[in-house]
Amino acid sequence: MPSRLRACFDNIPFSQDRASGTVRVLKQLTQLYSFTDIVKDSGAPYNMKIDLDGTLDSISTKISNGEYKGDYAFEAGMIK
Repeated sequence: MPSRLRACFDNIPFSQDRASGTVRVLKQLTQLYSFTDIVKDSGAPYNMKIDLDGTLDSISTKISNGEYKGDYAFEAGMIK
């Protein structure tokens, strides 16, 4: 990503309230996802190891600890 574009993204302010709300809604939605337990360790042939609740809890902790310096960092952290 060109440095000027990245600098522009990095200047978008981070809102702890908005980020916390996003995580809260995602946690509510994962309760409706019927395959939550399966994706934690799907086995062959897919071999998925995705802990949706644990990942969202980790992101929530980072929000509370002020680890996101901008909105771009938060959004990028959501897709990792």
